[in-house]
Amino acid sequence: MEFELAPGELRTVEDVVAVMGTTGSGALRVFASEPVMVSSRTFSTGVDGTFGQFLVGVATPDGLRTGESAVLMQLREDSTARSNIGLLNGGRRAARVQVELFDGSGGLIATKKRKVPAGGRIQLDRPLRLFGRKSFIPDGYAVVSVLDGVEVVAYGSVIVNATNDPTTIPMKTEAATDQWVAAAAHVGGEFGSEWRTDLGLLNRSGDDALVNISFTTEGGEAVTDEVTLADGEQRVLEDVVARLGVEGSGSIRVTSDRPILVTSRTYSIGDGGSYGQFLDAYPSAGTVAHGERVWLTQLQQNELFRSNLGVVNTGSDEARVRITMFDHDGTELASRRRRVAHGGRLQLQEPFLQIADRDDLTAGYASVEIEAGEGIIVYGSVIDNATNDPTTIPMHR
Repeated sequence: MEFELAPGELRTVEDVVAVMGTTGSGALRVFASEPVMVSSRTFSTGVDGTFGQFLVGVATPDGLRTGESAVLMQLREDSTARSNIGLLNGGRRAARVQVELFDGSGGLIATKKRKVPAGGRIQLDRPLRLFGRKSFIPDGYAVVSVLDGVEVVAYGSVIVNATNDPTTIPMKTEAATDQWVAAAAHVGGEFGSEWRTDLGLLNRSGDDALVNISFTTEGGEAVTDEVTLADGEQRVLEDVVARLGVEGSGSIRVTSDRPILVTSRTYSIGDGGSYGQFLDAYPSAGTVAHGERVWLTQLQQNELFRSNLGVVNTGSDEARVRITMFDHDGTELASRRRRVAHGGRLQLQEPFLQIADRDDLTAGYASVEIEAGEGIIVYGSVIDNATNDPTTIPMHR
């Protein structure tokens, strides 16, 4: 399919595979005459609503090359959830890829090698069970290595068995000693939602790592805890905010004496199970600063979905940001300036409704311009009103 986008336009192609006149699963490749931002939400439909996950477009020549590896964290195979792994080859020749599966203690469960055709994708369904012959792995992870090839992208998907809600697990390549998770919670929300956060910590540094976890509430109160991770160990701290002895929402800072990998899943719990979203940890190199502008796409505010927007200041000084909201055609709806204290977090609940006075948007977007400060993280969250299933919208540069 082919179409034109006007300057500033956001086009959402609903059920894109069906629109293209086919069925099945696979990869989408988008070519454009000018640079564009590409994102997607893949979801399961139920009687009450949808359960989805965000998948960002990966620009060539991004991806892994021969000799490079990436990690997929917080995989599980048990009565609660199941995990799949996908391998995409954006290169022009076949790639050979090795997948190593580990349990939480760092024990190797299985190793598999696969050939991925040029421009092709393969999916390993429930590899912890199929290859590792394990039915109880609540804290597994995978290491994906490219033996031969270029532009290889790996991803995971963890699906809650009771709800069929998927959470995307993007590949991670860089460990760090100082990282931030922009949002974490143990709190009630709108439409009867109950929010919780599981924090994933993985140490592949070669030695034991001492890890400090600091949660800062909306009111500025900070609580901390320490854990020690053996080399190769992944620790998943379930409902981490409650583990720290507090309630509410805020952000998490993770510091360690050795470089580690950090991820999180924030979810709403219901009678039938949980509905969650992946929230990655950002080292300082992944944040934005004065003079930069980032974008949040695929936002909605209507009877079916609501959207929130958050800004976290990990820098040493107060930050000033300008938040602008747009309709799908690029029309500016509203703009506000906000200050965010050092170490603080600003969350705007339903800003398209509360600030722009719009409740009929199916394809809006927002920009956040950093007017002062550094170490800024911006994120969005789109929530299905019927199921309280959230989808994280990461910032685009």
